[in-house]
Amino acid sequence: MDEQLTRSEFLNIAGITEASLVAIAFILGWFMNVSPVQQLYFDAWSVLVGVLATLPPIVFFGILYWFDPAPMREIRDLLSDWLAPLLSECRWWDIVLLALMAGLCEELLFRGTLQLWMTANWGLTAAIVSGSVLFGLVHAVTPTYAVIATLMGAYLAATMYLVDRPNLLVPITTHAVYDYVGFAVLISNHRRTESQTD
Repeated sequence: MDEQLTRSEFLNIAGITEASLVAIAFILGWFMNVSPVQQLYFDAWSVLVGVLATLPPIVFFGILYWFDPAPMREIRDLLSDWLAPLLSECRWWDIVLLALMAGLCEELLFRGTLQLWMTANWGLTAAIVSGSVLFGLVHAVTPTYAVIATLMGAYLAATMYLVDRPNLLVPITTHAVYDYVGFAVLISNHRRTESQTD
């Protein structure tokens, strides 16, 4: 990277990007006659379920990290070269905010609007598959990352149904906590690499 963004530039771009997803969610929701927050209910149990639901993907990616297959190495190198330096300039509360924004804004669009509309029109299974593929395509920084994001999208979609009443708060929480852990790992690895080269 020849010229790195400043902390404020990075946070502004991230905030604008995530806010635009919320705007898209509500605009699409208006056209599709669905509310992105229709299945969003605030309760402690759903937050706890969302936090616990973070464990399987963290374990899965921990195993992939440990075995270090070439496709994962490509993703890790990309994130280490591009995202980790930007994240390492952020304060701890910036990282929390970034994770919360990603969880909330992306889930409002993909699960709160698109999945809800697709479920009403195509059925739940088709909605989860279609929404997950779309989620993977939007995250397609590499082919492997697109596949992983598709699987993660399906997992997040399924977490809505881990509670008695389908609740968007579960995938929002899972997504946010997972991203926070991922950001923390990237920052830790980046700072360790930097200290070894000094």
